[in-house]
Amino acid sequence: MSRFLICALLMLLLTACADGPSLYRHNCSVGGEVCIELQAEEPIKIGEPVIVTIIVTSEKDISDLGISLYTDPNIIIEQEISIEEEGELTWKGQTGVDWLVEIKANDPIILTRKLYLPSGEGLFNIRAEASTPALRTGDSIRIYMTREGGKVYHSGTSIPITEGPLPTMDPSMLATLRAMPTDTPWPTLTPVKTTETPPIEVLGTPAYPPPGTPYP
Repeated sequence: MSRFLICALLMLLLTACADGPSLYRHNCSVGGEVCIELQAEEPIKIGEPVIVTIIVTSEKDISDLGISLYTDPNIIIEQEISIEEEGELTWKGQTGVDWLVEIKANDPIILTRKLYLPSGEGLFNIRAEASTPALRTGDSIRIYMTREGGKVYHSGTSIPITEGPLPTMDPSMLATLRAMPTDTPWPTLTPVKTTETPPIEVLGTPAYPPPGTPYP
């Protein structure tokens, strides 16, 4: 991400925090003490990594602020970085990473990671959070990837697509299925006529007496 864009984001965050704690912002804690911004560098191309940046600001000094980045299970986070970053790395995995930082009032914390999205088209979710035992806030982005490349949608922005698979059934077959009754009645059982089994004769002697014949 260019230095100019990072500076512009910092100015926006500092201005928002200066508006006072009474204003609600989706990426700030209740009261506005801590704000977090998640950005992805564009353009995004299929098969190339995505650079994401987390920017956290605070109105007061906090010695134990936790920061987390986590993604969809199919997005891989590159953990090895070539720049020195603030804070302590407390946990890392293929799809997430946690830091513990000491943040000063109006002195932003900036963390950067490189992500690898699955090849092909799709909608991918990325989220960052900042928290202490007393407060929590987060920000998220969604990347919609097509053959032309990826587009970033920030939290609260509607995505002009239909999520999930679209029906691909032939229209005539779909109309036929819709015309079929939805309730399936139970089948009607027809009694089967039975006949009496004749006596079984063994060596000329009935196996059992015919009906009405007294026993000897």
